[in-house]
Amino acid sequence: MKTFSKILLLFLCVLTLVSCGNDEEEAAEPEVLTNIFRGTTVSLPDGYMLTSAALPYRDTESDEVTVLCQAEGHLALVTVSPDGSAGEPQVLDIDPQTVSRAVVTKEMLYYLELHFDSETAERSYYLHNFRLADGTETVSGELSEHFMPYDSLRIGGMAVTADGLVCLSAEMEMIALNPLFGKEFTVVSSDFIRSLTSSPDGQVYAYGYFGSDYCFVPINPDVMTYGQRLNLPKSADKLCFGSSDGYDLYWSGDSGVYGWNKTENQSMLLLDYNSSSLLSGNLDLLYVYNSDRILAAERDDNFNYTLTLYERAPDVDLSAIPTLEIAYADSNNNLRKNIVAFNKAHTDVRIIEKNYTADGTDVETATRNLLNDILNGLYKPDIVTAETVNDMIVQLYRNGLYTDLYPLMGDELKNDLLGCVTRTFETDTGELWAIGTNLMIDTLTGPRKLLGDRTGWTVTEMIDFAKSLPEDVVLYESLNKQQSLSSWLGQNWHRLFIDEETNTCRFDSKEFIGLLEYLGTLPDTWEDANKLLADYREPGVRFAPHQTGHVALALNHIFLVSSWFDNEHLFFDKDTVCIGYPTTEGENGSIVSMMPYIITSFCETPELAWEFIESIVKPENYATFGQTLPVLRSQLQQLCTAQYEYYTHISDAGGAHGGLLREVHELEPGYVQYIFTEQHERELIDFLDNIAGQPVSTLSDDVIADILSEEITSFFGGAKTAEECASVIQSRVSIYLSENE
Repeated sequence: MKTFSKILLLFLCVLTLVSCGNDEEEAAEPEVLTNIFRGTTVSLPDGYMLTSAALPYRDTESDEVTVLCQAEGHLALVTVSPDGSAGEPQVLDIDPQTVSRAVVTKEMLYYLELHFDSETAERSYYLHNFRLADGTETVSGELSEHFMPYDSLRIGGMAVTADGLVCLSAEMEMIALNPLFGKEFTVVSSDFIRSLTSSPDGQVYAYGYFGSDYCFVPINPDVMTYGQRLNLPKSADKLCFGSSDGYDLYWSGDSGVYGWNKTENQSMLLLDYNSSSLLSGNLDLLYVYNSDRILAAERDDNFNYTLTLYERAPDVDLSAIPTLEIAYADSNNNLRKNIVAFNKAHTDVRIIEKNYTADGTDVETATRNLLNDILNGLYKPDIVTAETVNDMIVQLYRNGLYTDLYPLMGDELKNDLLGCVTRTFETDTGELWAIGTNLMIDTLTGPRKLLGDRTGWTVTEMIDFAKSLPEDVVLYESLNKQQSLSSWLGQNWHRLFIDEETNTCRFDSKEFIGLLEYLGTLPDTWEDANKLLADYREPGVRFAPHQTGHVALALNHIFLVSSWFDNEHLFFDKDTVCIGYPTTEGENGSIVSMMPYIITSFCETPELAWEFIESIVKPENYATFGQTLPVLRSQLQQLCTAQYEYYTHISDAGGAHGGLLREVHELEPGYVQYIFTEQHERELIDFLDNIAGQPVSTLSDDVIADILSEEITSFFGGAKTAEECASVIQSRVSIYLSENE
C-alpha cells in the first residue's frame, strides 16, 4: 500500500472514532422480529381483479366483506368470508373504465364517473346511484356546480352516511348530496382534506390537516359541520374500521398498521412492515377482523391490487437463521423493494439493511462514514451498494475488499453479461469485482460526416479535430473558458495525465500544453460562446445549431432503448458516432454508470449474497415496459423486441413521449416520429457489447483538481503562458504525488 493510503487510513481512523459514535447500534435491526404477518392471496373468480378505488361493504355481524372487482367490460361484487374464501361474482353492467371512486353498501353501489378533457385538462364528474337488487340506476348532472370554482376539479374523497347522503371532498371543501343529487350542505376546512371514510354504522369522517394538527374529524349532518377533532400521527393514512377488539380505528403508517383506542387515545403497532416484508404505502386496509387478521389490498409497481388476507405469524429470532447485511449511504426505493421482495420469498433467511443516511446524515458524509468504518474494520457488511459507482466503491476495489463474482454466477450468466459491464468491472487478472443494474451511458455523439472513421480518440486527436472544423462550426455547444472541463473531457479527466503505476504525472507534455493552448482560444463566458451560435438558433427548437451542422459534438445520456433515437435526433442524421470522451490510448471513452453491488471479502455466505444480487440482475419475471438498460444481453434483446411495438415522438424543444404502434396516433406539430428497427437493435447491442465501457479503477482527487483549476484560471488571466502554466502544474502535482506516495 502506498504511503498516501496509509496516511489516509490513519486519518480515517481518527475521523471514525470521533464521528461514528454508536451509529451501528442505532441502525441495527432488532434481534427478534415481532408483529409479523404473512399474507395469503384471496382467490377471486377467474378473470376478475380487485378495483382499488372503492370502499367495501363490511358486515360486522358476519365479518363478511364485499369488494368491488372488475373484469373485461364490466364490474362485479364479490363477498369474502372470514376464512378468506371468495363467493361467486354479482355481475354489474358497468364499464370499469368510467369509474373514478366508489362506495359499496348493503343495498347500493355509489360511484363517480369521470371524464377528462386532455385539451383543457378539465375533469367532469357524475354521481351514479346503482341499486343492487334490481340494477336500476340514477345519474346526477355534472357535479362541478355543487363545488366552489376550481381551475380543474379533483374529487379526492367519497363516503356515504347511514341515511344515504353521499359525501364528496375536493381540496378544502366537502359536500353532501341527497339521493336526488340535491346538495344538503357544504363544510369548508381551512386546510386540505386528505380523504373521507366511514364506519360500519354509517358515520362519515374526514381526515387531513385541520389547522396545525393532522386530525380525524366526524361529519355531523344534523348541524352540518365537523364534530370533535381527534389528533392523529402525521404518518397515518388509509384509515379503516373493523371489529372492536379493543380498538376504535385502524390505519397504516410509515412503520406498519396501527390500532387506535379512542378512550385512552393510544395507538398500538399491530403489523410491522419491516418484519412482515412489506413496503410502506403499498397496503390499503379493507377490514380488520381482529388484532391478528387483516384483509387488505396489496399494490404492486404497476398499480395492480391483490386481495390478501394477512394473519399474525410467530416472532423470528434472527440469531437462529442465516442473515445478510447490506450497507449503503443513499436513499434508493428500488433497493428497498428488492430487499423486501427477497425477504418475503425467503422466510428462512433475512437481509438486514443498514442505511447510513437513516439518521438524517447527508449522503456525502454518510458515504465517507461508511467507507471509514469498513476500511478501519469497525463494520463488516456482506454487501455494499451505492446509487452509482463512487469513490467509496472504487476504494473497496482498490483495497481488495471484494469477492470474485464469476465463480458464483456460473458460465451461462457470465456469458450473458454485456461487454460494457465486464470492461467496467473486470480486473486485469480476470475477476469480476462488482456487478450493477440500471445501465446509463455518458458519451459524446457526433455525425460521422464530421468524425469520419474514428471510434475513439486521445486529447490531442480531439483538439486536432476541433481545430480542423470550419469557422462556423464549434466543437461543443457554448464551450467557454468558464465551463467545467469534465463536461466535455469526462469525469476525472486529469487522470489522463497521471501514471498510477509509477505515481508520476506528465502535465508538462506537449499533449497537455496543446490542451491549454486550445482552451486559451475559447470564448471567455457562456454569453460570448452563445453569440457564436445566435444566427443558427430557432425559437422552440432546442438543437437547431446541431441539426443545421454548426455544432460537432453533443453530450448524450443513453439509459433506455428509445434513448438510442437521441443520436439521430440531435443532428437529424441517421449516421452518427458515439465517440465518447478522450482516453489515454485513444479507445472509445463512453462511460458506463450503474448501481453497483459488491460482495465484500468478509462475507461468510457469498453464495447466499449472490442469490440476492442475482434476483436483482436477473429477476424471474423480467418486465420489458419502461425498463432502463439491463446488464444482460438476453434482457437487452427482449427490450429491443418489445420496442418494435412502440413509436417515439421527440419534440423540437427536447421532450419525448411514445405509445403503441397499433393504436391510432397523430404526429403533433413540432415533433418527429421514430420507430425502432433491426438496424437500431444491431447498433445498440454492438455499442454496448463491443465499444462502450472503461475500467472503473481511478479515484477523483480534489487536491489535484484544485491545483488545475487555480493554475488554469491564472493562465486564462494572462499571468502565464501555456508552457509556464504546464510547468507549474507539473511541479505542484509531482510534489503532491511524492508526498502522498
